[in-house]
Amino acid sequence: MKYKSILLALLMLLSPLAAEAAVPRFADWALADVGNQPLADGLTLWTYTLRSGTGENALGQRLHVLEVAPGAKLQFLPVSHNLQVKGLQTVPEAMALAAQHWPQWTPVAAINGDFFDTTAGGALGMTIRAGRLIQTGEFPEGWSLGFNAAGQARLGQPQVRLTLSAARDGAAILTEHPIDALNALRADIGRTGSSPQNAYDARQDNRLVLYTADWYRATMTADGGWEAALAVSGHLTPNGELRGTVRGFHDTEQVTVAGDAQISQGTALTDGSAVLSATGEAIEVLRQLQPGDEVTIRSTISADWADIENCLGGGRPDGGPLLVLEGVIQPEHPEVDDYQYFYPSRHPRTAAGIRADGRLFLLSAEGYRPGAADGLSIAELSQIMLDLGARTALNLDGGPSSALVIRTPDGFVPLTRVDRRQTPVGNALVICAYGE
Repeated sequence: MKYKSILLALLMLLSPLAAEAAVPRFADWALADVGNQPLADGLTLWTYTLRSGTGENALGQRLHVLEVAPGAKLQFLPVSHNLQVKGLQTVPEAMALAAQHWPQWTPVAAINGDFFDTTAGGALGMTIRAGRLIQTGEFPEGWSLGFNAAGQARLGQPQVRLTLSAARDGAAILTEHPIDALNALRADIGRTGSSPQNAYDARQDNRLVLYTADWYRATMTADGGWEAALAVSGHLTPNGELRGTVRGFHDTEQVTVAGDAQISQGTALTDGSAVLSATGEAIEVLRQLQPGDEVTIRSTISADWADIENCLGGGRPDGGPLLVLEGVIQPEHPEVDDYQYFYPSRHPRTAAGIRADGRLFLLSAEGYRPGAADGLSIAELSQIMLDLGARTALNLDGGPSSALVIRTPDGFVPLTRVDRRQTPVGNALVICAYGE
């Protein structure tokens, strides 16, 4: 232990940057061990073993921190099941999918991402992937983690607005009518068809929803409502237009198909198609359309997020929650904690932090191993992110979902150990290196 302490001291003296970023002074924990390994040019994995207390009150913690160097040529991709919103997959599966779809990039590490609907499947926050708007978030106050083309990270509260315009024979039928959501469950989803409770509550505004092939193979809407099938070209971007024509309508009063059970299907979705799906008073909006009508769907995003090409997060009404803002730990919001994701309790955690100089780091804290890795409360996580130098920090999904996976000669290997099988999650942030 004496030599280990001397080594830590030498690291701090010889490398001011390492002292700040990789060998921090933890306010409430003693640093028992530290190690690091390069994963790619500009990406280093640091591992810290922490101790606190003695005897029956002794606690242990094991942190894994991905450090991104300035100017690193890395790609940060939000990857979901089959690259669609609906469905769940493990983080190693997300890395394998990224390797398949982007052969020019090599996945070297990944963490679990956004909070997700555990019943219906799918992340709850806004997602942008490779410049393509995949889904809007359910919570307007949600904080998101975004990356521009240069891979520079940003934490903020981007807002997206979608509108529908339609014309027949050159005459306007609808002009800039609001669309409530992109690739999300409609408001009439049953209470038992969505979990957690706050996800169900947030969806009560989803009267008019736009579905694309990025959602699933079909809209999977419930009985009741009205859907307009569109033929479209191209894809929707955060600031752009999607143009098409009305192909026909699907009265979803009867949407089931025969089989072992009656399964809602809604309208099919394939490349080159989109669906406007309405329930409640929004049905009358779609009833104004006829086959052959020309439609224009416009999207706009907050001006300060116009350059973001990849984004995930924000799937909580309390914003993530946001842990640190401008170097100050943020207050907790237990009143919205209906994920059974208790703030005072210790769990595995995943978080993203950005330092004052813009450098990104991603943290995965182990848990469920008493004495070795007890996990962290939200308050403890906030302090650790501050200790690691975060100017701003965002909590991502945690508990059994928390995972950090790296590429090894033996495949994609999880480093976080929770004595459970890998939990399927709504999406993962996959970090790729070019030409590795």
